[in-house]
Amino acid sequence: MLKRLFIENFAIVKELEIELDSGLTVITGETGAGKSIIIDALGLALGDRASLSMIRQGENQSVIEADFQILKDCKPLENWFRENEISPRPNISIRRELLLQGKSRAFVNETFVSQQALKSLGMLLVEMHGQHEHQRLLDELSHQSYYDTWLKEPALFEEYTTAYIHFEKHITELQNLEKQRDSMVKEAELEAFQLQELSAVNPLAGELDELEKEQAILENSQLLAESAAEAASLLYENEESFSAELTRLIKLLEKAAQIDAEIQPYLEELRSAQITCAETGRSLGRYRDNVSHDPQRLEWIQRRLHSFQSLMRKYRRDYEEIVDYYEQLKDKSRSENNYDERIARQKKKLEEARSALKNAALALHNLRISKLADFRNRVEAILHRLGMDKARFNLAFHPLQPQNHRFIIIDGKKLGISPKGFEQLSFEIITNPGEHFKPLQEVASGGELSRITLALKSLLSDEDNTPTLIFDEADAGVSGRIARIVGEQIRALSENHQVLCITHLPQIASLGDQHFAVVKSYAGDYAETSLKKLKNDERITEIAKLLEAKSVTKTTLQAAKELLNTN
Repeated sequence: MLKRLFIENFAIVKELEIELDSGLTVITGETGAGKSIIIDALGLALGDRASLSMIRQGENQSVIEADFQILKDCKPLENWFRENEISPRPNISIRRELLLQGKSRAFVNETFVSQQALKSLGMLLVEMHGQHEHQRLLDELSHQSYYDTWLKEPALFEEYTTAYIHFEKHITELQNLEKQRDSMVKEAELEAFQLQELSAVNPLAGELDELEKEQAILENSQLLAESAAEAASLLYENEESFSAELTRLIKLLEKAAQIDAEIQPYLEELRSAQITCAETGRSLGRYRDNVSHDPQRLEWIQRRLHSFQSLMRKYRRDYEEIVDYYEQLKDKSRSENNYDERIARQKKKLEEARSALKNAALALHNLRISKLADFRNRVEAILHRLGMDKARFNLAFHPLQPQNHRFIIIDGKKLGISPKGFEQLSFEIITNPGEHFKPLQEVASGGELSRITLALKSLLSDEDNTPTLIFDEADAGVSGRIARIVGEQIRALSENHQVLCITHLPQIASLGDQHFAVVKSYAGDYAETSLKKLKNDERITEIAKLLEAKSVTKTTLQAAKELLNTN
């Protein structure tokens, strides 16, 4: 429960500190005195979004501290401390700082936490009920949450949730397979086109180098033939060739070698050179005779090389990579990616999950139907006590529309399915005899909404682990005898929870175990709000003010005493 609240430089609060007890605490004050500021400050400490406008004018920062005492084990709180790596303690100290530079900092037990983490902690510590809670009743999506919480069958809901998660998992896997298949089909179409395109060219390994060499020869065939012819002529084919000259040299040295044997080695070298010269000349002659002059072959090579270049530009790969990719396309086998078979197997798994989900959903539906009359009677009984004597309450069951794979079939009818079942529940009410049930949002007034909210909260109080409840103007739209009954219902909640109630009604204020009054004063040009814990005689005066705003008289004082004494 909330033990201490400290507020500094927040809105028109200079400094304020209160200590709170269990039971019902009421807070009263004149309109504009700043009652809502107290709740706003606590909301900031519990993770609400901060705004620079909250800082008191002329100050650099605002500080709110809230200390809580945990009186019993709470698994969600234990999980929160574990997830945020903070050592749990029986007391929780929260500090929120709002700096003029635009920064906001939060600490839990002196450890820095994010605003999001603080918000999740705040939801475990305090539950606020105000005009926004009444508006929540106008949202049909909240109605099922109220009812399912009251059913108190966590094991059954957990079983359904497990089945639904399993079902969703198989839907996701099926959709992924279908996407992969569609992607594969598109890829296969592209690859088939590429294979056809590459097959039309049929590039071979090493072919580019060979054709480029042949192209160079064909383009320079005349030069090559002329060069070979001239070289052959110089080496062997005419009377003044190197070979003829060597023959004359050999004859000259043969005579000399007969005289001096030392010349013989030189003679042998010349004979060898003559043979080489003659063979090279004859080879060049043959090369000259074989040089191709084939314009058609050259044109074909040029066209093929152009095809290679086009492929390399298009695929952004070099020639050998093109050849490798071509071979991959020819050899590629997708037998291991038979998506039709895999999809068929996955659909079978999905149908098995759908069947299990159907059974869990039917169990949930049957539970809701079986408890409906009891819930309806209990809500009506509280509403009758709260002055809605003729009210009748009901829950309407609306089947969901199927969406893609998310459906089950019951009695041959296809129904949509969601994390909550195959139906959406909504509250219906009759406020006057002779009418038909209508949706809550169509007929309930503001005062009726506040009482319906209180009735539902009263029903759920035993299941609610939130230690502190705050009612901010939850008595809106009621007065007189009904206000007293509403107050008694709020006080009944304080048996299992710490309850803070901001009220303007004396019938409710008189029921508090402790009573604080919000006081607005002025220091120069600045307004300032303070909070005072009232003693018994001060409570009498405060309640008398609530009874008669214009002036406090002996009559109103006596009436205030009687209100307090009737508790």
